[in-house]
Amino acid sequence: MSLFDPISAPGCGCDAAHPRLASVPVALTNALACVPPVTRTEILPLHLAMGRVLSAPVHVQTDLPRFDCAAMDGYAMRFDDASLGTLPLCGVAAAGQAPDTLRPGTVMRIFTGAPLPHGADTVVMQENTETAAKDIVLARKPVKGSHIRRRGEDQRTGGLLIEARHRLDALSIGNCASAGVGRVQVLCRPKVSILVTGDELTAPGTRLTEAAIWDVNGPMIQAALTAAGCDVVDLIRLPDDPDLLCAALFKLARRNDMIVTSGGASVGDRDHLSGALKNLGAQVHVSGIAVKPGKPTTVASISGTPLLALPGNPLAAFTMWQVFGRAMTARLSGARSEQAVCRHIRITQSLRHTPGRCEFRPARIAGYGPDGIEYATCSNATHSARLSQALTADGFVLLPAECDGLSQGDMAEFLPFQ
Repeated sequence: MSLFDPISAPGCGCDAAHPRLASVPVALTNALACVPPVTRTEILPLHLAMGRVLSAPVHVQTDLPRFDCAAMDGYAMRFDDASLGTLPLCGVAAAGQAPDTLRPGTVMRIFTGAPLPHGADTVVMQENTETAAKDIVLARKPVKGSHIRRRGEDQRTGGLLIEARHRLDALSIGNCASAGVGRVQVLCRPKVSILVTGDELTAPGTRLTEAAIWDVNGPMIQAALTAAGCDVVDLIRLPDDPDLLCAALFKLARRNDMIVTSGGASVGDRDHLSGALKNLGAQVHVSGIAVKPGKPTTVASISGTPLLALPGNPLAAFTMWQVFGRAMTARLSGARSEQAVCRHIRITQSLRHTPGRCEFRPARIAGYGPDGIEYATCSNATHSARLSQALTADGFVLLPAECDGLSQGDMAEFLPFQ
């Protein structure tokens, strides 16, 4: 692998090894194709718009800066007066005050951001002057027009500031504020429900019976959906009952923009998702992926509502969320493409891999090598039930399906966590 190889998606090269299972790139394409972006809109005050997706572009309300102003503390003057050498000080220009008129042959004290006095065309830095009583001595001749922020040099009234489908962050909100925009039109948050199945599952923090375990995936998926800008409508836990599952999916599809499930997607006797989707007349877009962990991952549509079915094992669920959930919810929210972007790293140790399926293995960035490329370290194997493997990791190292391992110092693709 060359450092200059393009990496545009978490590809894996696993089509040939498992022809009946979709490769990660094919599965991701199919998954995104079934996700219709939300179209509902609302208008919000700017201070409540963090993380929201613009449904309309934002335009500049006024020239930025609104007027010629000082770029630093110093003295406003006429450039033609610089030859006088010594100039009397007359007045002060401060930010927030209307500009006065500068008399010929004088200078005016001016502070950063203050409007340039009428008649002034240059600001001389205070470091390049000396004070003598009420006069200013120029230590050196200034450059005409120096240290002035010109009206409109940043933005012009009516100009496009931010395009639609942009997700607002602190920087973009700051730009909106500087442009005088107090309210923005945004897409409504997608409504998503979570359904986890398993006779053994119970809410974290409750008393466990002998065979019970705490539900890990429900809270984890809820947190991931919230971080992705979705409104979590329901978090439902169901036993392994096909009738209850079918009824719940039917109801959730009618009142949500998307459903995320966990468990029941494999082929065991207690895995009922496939049968429920068939009974509901769902359209299945992805049924199993040539990937480790996360092979049972399924994507379907129930009456047009997309469903992402994650595996029950926590690390597998987390991995497939990072690869599929992030991209699907970004598309659902109406944002511009937010698919995870891989980058190249080197690995610190030799890794063994069984050819057949590509593998996303949790890895931690360990620093930089002498060539300036990041090095990552990871465990010798991936255990789909051990979520703690990812706790100290920064992302995944991708082991291609066809390889039987990587040697120390080899280049690899790295997919950072959200």
